[in-house]
Amino acid sequence: NSIKESVDNYEDTNVETPQETTGSKIVKKQHDSSVVKQRLQKALENRKNKESSQTNNVSSEQRNKIINVGCGDKSFPNTDNIDFPIIKWWRKNYYGMDLRFKLPIRDETYSSVFCEHTLEHLSPSEVEFLLYEFLRILNTNGVLRIVVPTLDKYLNWIENEKLLKKFGFLDEAHAVWHLTQHYGHKSTWNFVSLRALLINIGFREIKLLKRGTGDSNLVLLENSEREWESDYIEARKIE
Repeated sequence: NSIKESVDNYEDTNVETPQETTGSKIVKKQHDSSVVKQRLQKALENRKNKESSQTNNVSSEQRNKIINVGCGDKSFPNTDNIDFPIIKWWRKNYYGMDLRFKLPIRDETYSSVFCEHTLEHLSPSEVEFLLYEFLRILNTNGVLRIVVPTLDKYLNWIENEKLLKKFGFLDEAHAVWHLTQHYGHKSTWNFVSLRALLINIGFREIKLLKRGTGDSNLVLLENSEREWESDYIEARKIE
């Protein structure tokens, strides 16, 4: 907008610059306003083209039908990978996006959405908005697979001293802190809470699965090292 405003408000008059001294001569330079205005207009067009290109890279007839949301340091071939722009943006098939806001992706673009250990880094209201976005960008009968640390598994072993030590915790409080606050966690989930939210948003056929079961294209993206604390949930967009 600032460039456009500069173009619109630029007056068609010659602007006299400060005087410059070359030896004993005083030289006055004048800038043709039409040249400056053309340059400003070109800068505006270049910026618009760049923004349009960034959006169309994902929202047009894209190469991949699977999108990996919250990819972190892992990006997969044959998959579009998105995460906050601070992540390594130069990787192949990676797009930096703020997951708290509307994704620059057209409706019904993907057949599958994969989201692993990402929702806990968002507030409950941000999670709800992102799940609505998942529903929007999925094709009819598209599959959403969520992997998230679950309160249920923590409750199952939190009083077991051997398991606490196995998973690297000092005590129960340390485990609760890891689930609810460590690594910038902002929300805590289990299957019951996510199922209720998914139903309210419009997803159907919501299932709690074991790691490695479910949609064959999505289970290959999972990180097996987080199984001890994770729920594996699939839901479908039904017309």
